[in-house]
Amino acid sequence: MIELEIQGLSPTREGLLIEVGRFVMANGFTLQRQRLVQDHHGILLTMVVRGPSRGRKALEAALGAYERFISFQMF
Repeated sequence: MIELEIQGLSPTREGLLIEVGRFVMANGFTLQRQRLVQDHHGILLTMVVRGPSRGRKALEAALGAYERFISFQMF
């Protein structure tokens, strides 16, 4: 099991947590905590997730292709 922090910037807030949560769950991860903050560029979503290390690349690919993110990082 690994723990990852995901940070994504989106122009809108509506439904963001639910949609990203679906990517997280679909790749075998569980949400540990989340935070949504208004940023001068949009909405900054920070999530800490825990799951199998083998699912990291698939989750990263899914979030990288997510059209609502202006940018994202995974630590």
